[in-house]
Amino acid sequence: MDLNKIDTWIAENKIEDITNLALTLQKNDYDLFIEKLIRRLETTKDDAHRNTIAIVFRDLRCDKSINPLIKLINKPELKNCRGTLIYALEKLNVADRLDGFIDLLIYGNYEVKYNTYTLFEKQFANMTDEKKLIYVNILKEKISGMEESLELMYELSSTVFDVELK
Repeated sequence: MDLNKIDTWIAENKIEDITNLALTLQKNDYDLFIEKLIRRLETTKDDAHRNTIAIVFRDLRCDKSINPLIKLINKPELKNCRGTLIYALEKLNVADRLDGFIDLLIYGNYEVKYNTYTLFEKQFANMTDEKKLIYVNILKEKISGMEESLELMYELSSTVFDVELK
């Protein structure tokens, strides 16, 4: 396995070439290949390289990448680079590991919000009933908090600024 070729393909965003190579490998080489990609995913400072690797994991349906992807999604310094990482999780077995993702629906940028919504939508069929209930309760709690904040903002705009926003 030519590791320099992989680095070049990552830099050139050759997702299909990387994926096809992975699919030709024997189990031991495949496992080493995945370990290398995970290390690269975790250590690269290049957003484009990180995104390329994340999409490769998605295409390979590589569950070994779940923890590293979630860890990166939760890094505050990557808050503007989460969209593709969330997208990569869509085809992985994460249905019961999305507790912290509801906040992304509130605080994420448009791409993050959209991809998080889609992630929940695509994972729904694989969620346990217990997790569905947990997610619904988290949503209720977040909505309640947002309603209180909205009421205060409307009150502030009308009483202090004398402007009706409703």
